[in-house]
Amino acid sequence: MDLIAVELAPGLATVGTEIKLIGNDSGESGSILSGYISRVDRNTPIYSQYTDFNTCYYQANASASSGSSGSPVFNVDGLAIGLQAGGISNASTDYFLPLDAPQRVLKQIQNGGEVKRGDIQTVFKHKPFLGCQHLRLSDKWESLFRKTFPNLKGLIVAEKVLPEGPSDGKLEAGDILIKINGKLVDQFLCLNTVLDENVGQTVSVLVARHGCDIEQDIAVQNLNEITPSCFFSFDRTILHDISYQVAHRYGLACSGVFVSDPGYFLHPIRRLAIIDSVNHNRTPNLVAFVQVMKEIPVGTSVPIKYWYPDSRYNLETAVVTINRGWSQKLKMFKRNDTTGDWDVEVHANTSPSVQQARHRVPHRPSTRIIDQVVAKTISSLVRVKCYTLLALDGLSANVTSGLGLVIDTTGGYIIISRTVVPNTLCDIEVTIADSFSVPGTVKFHHPWYHYAIIQYDTNLVHPPVKSARLSREAISEGQRIFFVGCNGSDEIVHASTSVTKVIPFDANLRTRPELVLSTSTRLVWTRDSVLSATLVFLSQRMVLFKDSRSLMELWTIATQTLSRSTLE
Repeated sequence: MDLIAVELAPGLATVGTEIKLIGNDSGESGSILSGYISRVDRNTPIYSQYTDFNTCYYQANASASSGSSGSPVFNVDGLAIGLQAGGISNASTDYFLPLDAPQRVLKQIQNGGEVKRGDIQTVFKHKPFLGCQHLRLSDKWESLFRKTFPNLKGLIVAEKVLPEGPSDGKLEAGDILIKINGKLVDQFLCLNTVLDENVGQTVSVLVARHGCDIEQDIAVQNLNEITPSCFFSFDRTILHDISYQVAHRYGLACSGVFVSDPGYFLHPIRRLAIIDSVNHNRTPNLVAFVQVMKEIPVGTSVPIKYWYPDSRYNLETAVVTINRGWSQKLKMFKRNDTTGDWDVEVHANTSPSVQQARHRVPHRPSTRIIDQVVAKTISSLVRVKCYTLLALDGLSANVTSGLGLVIDTTGGYIIISRTVVPNTLCDIEVTIADSFSVPGTVKFHHPWYHYAIIQYDTNLVHPPVKSARLSREAISEGQRIFFVGCNGSDEIVHASTSVTKVIPFDANLRTRPELVLSTSTRLVWTRDSVLSATLVFLSQRMVLFKDSRSLMELWTIATQTLSRSTLE
């Protein structure tokens, strides 16, 4: 079947024009919707993520739903006058993107020319004449615009000027755009055309500010310079320069390293963070970040300072360890506009790896814990953090943490819940005495008792950590015990209590393959030994107000059982 080209006619879009929207409304192919254009100067709606700006949408009542996005909008003569771009889900209102700019770009491509996009890092909005009068638009300019453009209902007003951009210090929010290079600006088409034709040059901009006329010369920037064309990837972490979209959304300067996916390396830094410095070296852009990363030896723990766009004045610090056990290569992906592919550059580390040093366990007796038996046994507790790089056994790649119990100080063995260490395809970090961390390895997963045995290198720890003594006596109802655990603030808590009930082990309590949000291991002591370990199990899914969550249950397993199964 021969394809028929659609003729573009953006100039035919007027209020009252009957339109036909052809698409896949609600997933139904070949749907045809009808409506009438009611507005041609509607400001672009504000969405939570990507939002168009410096253009107007057409508004119509086509009652389109999901599946029609990107569909052409035709008039009754079969000419395309717009593109479906969005709408209101609980109303019949739809928004169409004008085809003026796409038509201009199409002609440039057909003529073999380069598509140029100019920008001055200023967000403009269309404002009616009444709103412009509140901004003290003079009668002289209003009369001139109304006479020159009889159908014009408003003017273009600066809403946001990005810091450190070409317009910073020259334009202000509330400036009414009058002329650009001597031309009256009646709509966004005029503004964008002049900017696109003057990339790398200076344009003269006349604005009305508080009743006064102010003319400024502003350099036109290439939009591609503030649009990320490359990203840096290692250990599932993805970073790139901050985009124009993010900068305009939060009113930021178009500079900085943006965390698209924190992945394995940047935990606990979250997505959307802006990296300020690495190892006390400023990282204003991605090139500087890569250079700093290449010079840091593998195995080194370095501080990273960062902040989030919604709290830009709150500079936070995280200490991360440079670990490339899963991916030795630092890769830079660059978009190739000629081939349409992503070219890969591999960056080698310029510094040798750092060998693990021996750490000394500090002696800091707790003065807050009165019971010396509990205080002595707490020294056998360590914090375990598990990094899973890949999704496996139904579990997503994640970082989980919890308390572990040292049960063999000679071999460096630790018992911990399988909710914290779900499989063997992971990296283990063991923090001892809340002072230093050493790597660990997974040695054993019990098939139904829901615990794991991990091991750390005892040669890296001096003096050896005290191992807990596992009791072999059975637990009975009413028995007096000591409870020790960790609260949500990672603080050790303890209490004297008693056993209320002993139930048979249910094999159905094994972990389900779901994402774990937070974990902790709790222990129960008698006067001289550990009676049981409270392990975290994942239970059924709970749906509450359309929010599906994994329920976690705490079940205590007697160390009599753990001792027997571990020895076996």
